[in-house]
Amino acid sequence: MKKPLAALGLVLLGGVLALLGQHLLFSGSEREDERLLAELERRQDLQVQQLRRAEERFKADMQLALVGFLRLLEFRRFAELGQDLSLVVVASPGAAQQDALAEAAAAGGGVKLPRVVLDNAARREWSDLGQRLAGLKDGVDPRVFEAFQTIREFAASHPWPARGDLGTIAQSNWARSVTIDRWLALNKNLSSRVVAVVSQFNAQP
Repeated sequence: MKKPLAALGLVLLGGVLALLGQHLLFSGSEREDERLLAELERRQDLQVQQLRRAEERFKADMQLALVGFLRLLEFRRFAELGQDLSLVVVASPGAAQQDALAEAAAAGGGVKLPRVVLDNAARREWSDLGQRLAGLKDGVDPRVFEAFQTIREFAASHPWPARGDLGTIAQSNWARSVTIDRWLALNKNLSSRVVAVVSQFNAQP
């Protein structure tokens, strides 16, 4: 009787140990799965954060590039205003006329003068735009700003005629072909530099 009971006890003990071992085995596996899942979620969150930061940096860079591009277009507009010409017909030479006007008059033709010399509205737009762009020194390519400043310095040393009539212009430096040629060259230089910088924008990946 004792032997069957002992054998039964061993069987029961073995079953209990087996169940306990199975419980511990599966319990440990579940904990490992939970740990791996938590690590996976942590890495995914990190990747999402990195992608969001990269997207924010991209948007910021694009915004700066757009602002820079629009500023360049304003400098280009400034140069275009300076290069815009009006044809003035000169019927006959006058005693006060000099160089360009006198030559045109002698030929019985006309002379092309910058609109900013003749047209008060064009001069006002040119002046207002120049004042605004003068405050953008740190926000534009230094080559562009240098060319811009050279134009403004030239204009400061060659004052605009008080009136837009030919008599007043003929008595100013703006009646000289050398003045007009230099003015147009400076504005063309600014426009060319803007185009060069814009080309660099387009070449960037």
